[in-house]
Amino acid sequence: MLACLTGDRKYFQNDLGVIVGAHDGDIVVASQELYQGITGFPKPRADADVAIFSMLGTYGAKYLVGNTLFHTMEEQAASRQGSRFKRAEFHEAILREGMMPLSYIARALEHIGIM
Repeated sequence: MLACLTGDRKYFQNDLGVIVGAHDGDIVVASQELYQGITGFPKPRADADVAIFSMLGTYGAKYLVGNTLFHTMEEQAASRQGSRFKRAEFHEAILREGMMPLSYIARALEHIGIM
């Protein structure tokens, strides 16, 4: 997103071990290629995400970090509970904790034995 927002291609570097996409001369198209290559999302979704994240500034990065943390929490709960895991119950437990950062919710779910 930073490359698209600033026009600086140095932001195409990543810690994934390879550079995927980001070859187009148009910085926006290159940003879309990179995002699609990293996420595996279909082109229409990647294009839409880059467009909206570019308009919303840092919101997009926050969303992606939160989304990743949420799915990690879900995987941890499923691993801990095994065949007893029910996705709906996991989501309900999160909703019961209320509006707070996911890191606090993770600690609360660990405390009550869900994760």
